[in-house]
Amino acid sequence: MSKIYTAARNVIVYTGESTPNTDLLFDWLNGLKTEDLEILLKWDLDNLATDAIISLEKYLSIARERLFSLFGAANETRILLSQEQLVALAQEFFSRRWFQRVWVLQEVSLPSPRHITVLCGSKSTSAIRALHALSLLYQDSSTTMIRIFVLMRKKIKVQNSYLLDILIETRDREACDARDKIFGILSIVEFLDKGKWKNELRARYGMDVEEAFTWYSSWCISHYGPGFFLALIKSRQSIEGLPSWAADWAVPWPNCRAVEGKDFPAARRNVEADDSADMGWDVERRVLSLRRPRIRKGFFTRNGHLDGVKKKDMHIEGVESLKNDEILIEIYPGLAALLRREGIYPGLATLLRREGGFYVFIQVCPHAVFREGVEELVGRWSMVVVDGEGLKDPGDFTYLSEVELFNIH
Repeated sequence: MSKIYTAARNVIVYTGESTPNTDLLFDWLNGLKTEDLEILLKWDLDNLATDAIISLEKYLSIARERLFSLFGAANETRILLSQEQLVALAQEFFSRRWFQRVWVLQEVSLPSPRHITVLCGSKSTSAIRALHALSLLYQDSSTTMIRIFVLMRKKIKVQNSYLLDILIETRDREACDARDKIFGILSIVEFLDKGKWKNELRARYGMDVEEAFTWYSSWCISHYGPGFFLALIKSRQSIEGLPSWAADWAVPWPNCRAVEGKDFPAARRNVEADDSADMGWDVERRVLSLRRPRIRKGFFTRNGHLDGVKKKDMHIEGVESLKNDEILIEIYPGLAALLRREGIYPGLATLLRREGGFYVFIQVCPHAVFREGVEELVGRWSMVVVDGEGLKDPGDFTYLSEVELFNIH
């Protein structure tokens, strides 16, 4: 699909029937002089310059308008609206159901903006002008569209795939088929990855939802590291049969505090302590094997690093407070996983449960030798998760046991 959209010479984006407000918005956009358009300037991802194609189109339009004003009847019809009115109109337009669909992103991101026309009822405008309207909503969730649009025009070299970054960016997008939460973005990922993993990252409609989520979760763990991927999981699974380490993209995901303040962190992440050297899979890729040490002492929190939890509500406890059925293992300094033997609390999906040498994953936790260290880790949790920056001096490493094998199913 990426080749089809990138090669398209004319893409019509139909957003539905018009209303008086959408007519007003489109008339205002079409009445703007090209030189007044400010595209993408608020999304300064790594000091991104405006896309060269957009800039060229903009300057050509300016030249055409000036020539028209010299030799023809200049169009002086401009609609004056306040910033508050414009934001309200843009919010109403971009809150349409059409913009919430995950499949929309490839339609508006892959083709050249010169070849896209946006329709609403009988009104139309160019993609450049539609982007200008979208730029009014800097803090709105609709900016996912423009962030991906910007990313696809950046000149940046990375070693890893953008799959997980795009999954994070599109977390709130709707899909009638839960599998399309993944499949609906693969054409964008293929474009960004320059086809490097196209034979692996393809729509697998022969799989059911559980199989698809399991396969793509295992792929992400292998490519981004278990610590990073597992730290994104925050909700109980809703899909029966999923391995405990797999993400359920049909429930709220990810834990946004794990990547807070980080722009597209997965593809550029390089944390040696969280690599695949000490992990493996069974033949069917349903059992994740990790070789890690147990944590014998120190402090951790089960809730302080999660979305929506305020500092005053954070509970820090000592490792000695773990129940007989609970185990804490270190993924890398500062980032731990909590384990629990199976059968004690049936149905609880927040720890690792043990059953005859096998474990079940539930939750990643910040861990430090001292209590104040946990507070520090929580305060910069995304640096711990994304950059692997635990405490600079963890102190006495006798808090760790010998390395053991943990089979997680």
